Amino acid sequence: MIDEGMPLEWLIHDVKITPANAINDANNWQDVDADTDSYTISQCRVDSNKGLASITEGTAGTVTAIQGTYTLYIDAEHSFPLDKIPNNGDLVEWSDGYSDFSANVQAVSSLYSDNGINHWEVTLQ
Repeated sequence: MIDEGMPLEWLIHDVKITPANAINDANNWQDVDADTDSYTISQCRVDSNKGLASITEGTAGTVTAIQGTYTLYIDAEHSFPLDKIPNNGDLVEWSDGYSDFSANVQAVSSLYSDNGINHWEVTLQ
């Protein structure tokens, strides 16, 4: 299998990540700025999901649809920086050129190829 990154023409977004602990600190202390710990991941992609379905084990196949979700794709070859991948609860902000969006990280999944991590899929809501 050929290990290639996502095509550059797909990676049209830059996203601003504000760690959850920075938001909590800013909410608790008047002199703390949450933007101090923020960082930007460049050359990634955010796609809207019509609804994310999840099946909970042990509930006889109960399906839960989560509305208003997005998936952030971070490519291991082209996106940067890769030393800071978002965590659950972090705030992600981006623009499509017409509107500004923000959502919180719900889950982070690493997807692998023959040569290691190919990309990360980050569920946002």
